[in-house]
Amino acid sequence: MSIELSPLPAIGFATEPLPTRDGFRFTLTTLLSTLLNDAEQMFGPRDMSYTPVGIEFYGNRPQVWYPGTNKHISIILTDSAREDPAQAIFQLAHEVMHLLSPTGGANAPVIEEGLSALFQQRANEVYDLDLHLVAVPYVKATELANMLLKGEPSIIKRLRKIEPAFHKWTPRFLVSEARISRALAEELCEPFIDFETREK
Repeated sequence: MSIELSPLPAIGFATEPLPTRDGFRFTLTTLLSTLLNDAEQMFGPRDMSYTPVGIEFYGNRPQVWYPGTNKHISIILTDSAREDPAQAIFQLAHEVMHLLSPTGGANAPVIEEGLSALFQQRANEVYDLDLHLVAVPYVKATELANMLLKGEPSIIKRLRKIEPAFHKWTPRFLVSEARISRALAEELCEPFIDFETREK
């Protein structure tokens, strides 16, 4: 079997030893590891039945996809991020959150996208990227996620101990376990694709 690799250039993959010779400089691959660890510390462990296999660049919308049928998951960053380190890190932080509770290709709910955008904003501050969310649906999803986090910052970890998969959360579950209004619970559980269409 012959494989043709893309000849397109991409920053963030070549590394070199540190001056101290006790390790290597960060790449997007090692930053993926750091971000995933941070996400797990904040929101609970990832679903270990899925294996993250790497980072790719294509198109104009960051996303995850599932190559093959063996529960592998890949992160796709945009073409414009191939030679823009800040944009690549900003997008990577968002997509890392989807590694916690992969949907297997189903639509992610508003709560997952809201938390992903919040984590992305955190990366913006930590890595001094000087980037900001501009898409209205994501801004609104972060507002809804913050309403859930208000008063109990560790609520996501607590809820994920009961049901680890965001896409399996129901309004009934959130009303019962998070003690929030039915209206907020319904918005948080709505498929983001429907929410995005309505909020654009």
